[in-house]
Amino acid sequence: MRKKKSDSYSSLVQANHDTDSTKHVIKEKKELYRFWKKRTWIIENLLIEIQGYFPERITDKYLNELYSQCFKSSQKRSRELLSRCVSL
Repeated sequence: MRKKKSDSYSSLVQANHDTDSTKHVIKEKKELYRFWKKRTWIIENLLIEIQGYFPERITDKYLNELYSQCFKSSQKRSRELLSRCVSL
C-alpha cells in the first residue's frame, strides 16, 4: 500500500507539473492519492492498536501471519466461553 500511495503521489506531482494536464486529470490523481493515503493510515493504525508497535515492512506474509494469530486467538476465546457455559 505504501508503494501505491507513493506511486499515486508521484503521478500527482507529475500531473501538476505537466502543462497539458487538465483539471479533470489532476482531480482524479488527487482522489487516487487521497484514497491510498487513507487506506495506508487505516492499516497502520490498526496494526499499532493490535500489536502496540508499527512494523518496518508490511508484506502479504506478515498480514497473513497476523490474521492467522488473530483467528487462532478468537477460536481459543470462543472455546473458553463455550466451556464456561457448558459447565454452568
